[in-house]
Amino acid sequence: MASFAALKDKRRIRQGPSFASPSAGSSTAIPAHQDASTLSEPVESQAVGSPSLATEETKPNAYETGLYAELPEYLDIRVSNTRGRGIYVKEGKSVNAGTSLIKVKPHAYSLSTPNLDAHCTSCLLNPQSSLSPGYQITQLRRCTACLSVSYCSVECQKHDWKDHKEECRVLKALRGPGHQDQGMPGEAVRALGRLVWARKRLGGDTAWWREVELMQSNIEHLDHKQHEPLAMLGLALCRYLGISPQDSPPDQTARKLADLGFSSFRALTNFLSRFQTNSFSLTTPDLTNIGVAISPLAALISHSCLPNAVVVFPTGLGRRGALEVIALRDLQPGDEVLTSYLDVALPRAQRQKELKDRYLFDCTCMLCARERNPDWVDPRSAMRCRTEGCTGRIRIPESGTAHVQCNTCGSSFAVDASSLQQYIQLGIGALEKADSLQFSDPAKARYLVNSVLRHLTPLARSAYPLLSMLQLLQQLLITTFSVLPPENQERDPLLQEAAMCAALVLAGMDDVYPPGHPSKGVQFVTMAKLLMAEISNSATAPSPGTSSLPADLIVPLPTGIGRLRMALELLSKASKELPLGFGKDGGLVGKDATVLAVGLEREISMWNAFRTNKQIR
Repeated sequence: MASFAALKDKRRIRQGPSFASPSAGSSTAIPAHQDASTLSEPVESQAVGSPSLATEETKPNAYETGLYAELPEYLDIRVSNTRGRGIYVKEGKSVNAGTSLIKVKPHAYSLSTPNLDAHCTSCLLNPQSSLSPGYQITQLRRCTACLSVSYCSVECQKHDWKDHKEECRVLKALRGPGHQDQGMPGEAVRALGRLVWARKRLGGDTAWWREVELMQSNIEHLDHKQHEPLAMLGLALCRYLGISPQDSPPDQTARKLADLGFSSFRALTNFLSRFQTNSFSLTTPDLTNIGVAISPLAALISHSCLPNAVVVFPTGLGRRGALEVIALRDLQPGDEVLTSYLDVALPRAQRQKELKDRYLFDCTCMLCARERNPDWVDPRSAMRCRTEGCTGRIRIPESGTAHVQCNTCGSSFAVDASSLQQYIQLGIGALEKADSLQFSDPAKARYLVNSVLRHLTPLARSAYPLLSMLQLLQQLLITTFSVLPPENQERDPLLQEAAMCAALVLAGMDDVYPPGHPSKGVQFVTMAKLLMAEISNSATAPSPGTSSLPADLIVPLPTGIGRLRMALELLSKASKELPLGFGKDGGLVGKDATVLAVGLEREISMWNAFRTNKQIR
């Protein structure tokens, strides 16, 4: 049956990479552009911001010959007065949903410290990454010099050597005599180091480096508080590169900076700001967040909370794949390509705050503007109708006890809005705490989530923080049950609860993710694997007396061969969604879904044949 090793350590995309982390345990609050799991509900029309922005005049952006060579001929870089540079579909051209708009090798990327032993530093895969021939790896071997990074093969190690050579020397020195670890720098510092050493190797007058210099820097607009993480990142990078301003004469420090291509500390700070503003979460082919990447071309793409494209790594990196920007819907001539910089499953107020704090702009996209429509109920902050079978959503009152009415079925009921709002805030706090404990103390993280869930059942399955808590609980349950032997009595109930969480997450995703979104495709496959996992014949159906989930969240699941048939149906849905979100063949997740489906069809066919023969006898 399906393996859960690849799901156990799945990180939630919204966490983002850590910046300014001189060692494994430190990070700052400023993340990179988010990746593929951070999109929103189905697009109603051209998502280019407010109506005024939809008709905003743009002009071609003139850039030097040789820059952005990977930009396809049907796309163009244009500039507007208010939004700056962006990428647009050329006049006379159109693009189909599922098209890989951009396919580019990142200028630099680096795994987060906890993932250095679990993933190949070059291609990003691990021994549980894929069932597909050509992408299966059996083991990882550490670099014998630095003992810090790992590779799946000699080919990957050779492919990465030009970028790892200087890094290897520094990481080896950090281990010190007798291989005593002095602290592994965070992924941002190591990625910046690779960028700096690549510039020294390739030269500062190349198109490759010029693309880095042209990235947006917000250094002039940062306040004192926003400068602090940048200063931390700068100090960590200087130590990593062997620059110690406090211990060296100014002229010696200046020479070291110049040797690395920086005329002053101000030039270095601008470089850090560009990285901080434009870097992306590095993800595996199944959207697990494992580090940070930088691509000046992909960073030209503007933000919308109703994006029409997504950034993914469908088959890994290195010799195996590239960063790809996939169109989520058909794009017409003149359409701007838009991705999301954050988790748009968040309510509008939180999205606006994150964008303002991290990227220094106010979002005026159609989703943010739609919140002002009194007739629209945002699924991210809505209650569900209490009438059985009704799928209506109801706006949450702000305070007091209010009588609300469902616009779908017409039923009305009273709501203690003040208590519900308090529980929502309690849930947000519990989610943040559980998130921080999911790897160090998963049992406590599960306890925190379960202790709050029963107070959030009035919310729609798509509402925040309920949907995020269910996603986290699903991963915690998978992590817990997948290490238990089949005969362990605790395994079956945990597996059942994980499958119920998966069903609830899928229901919530329907309201906030567009068709073809890669997160939805991955969730189809995840639930299919949960249904395919071996379960004892004596396993009982979940009930309020046997499940830790609240009664309102208990979902009926099929038993016996019905589980496999439902799993096959989910894989069939995934096969339609994944090519839209990951491009051709649906990436590695799509290839794996095909392998799983073929095996399931064979197993179900054998069961049917056995049952037929038994009836004949």
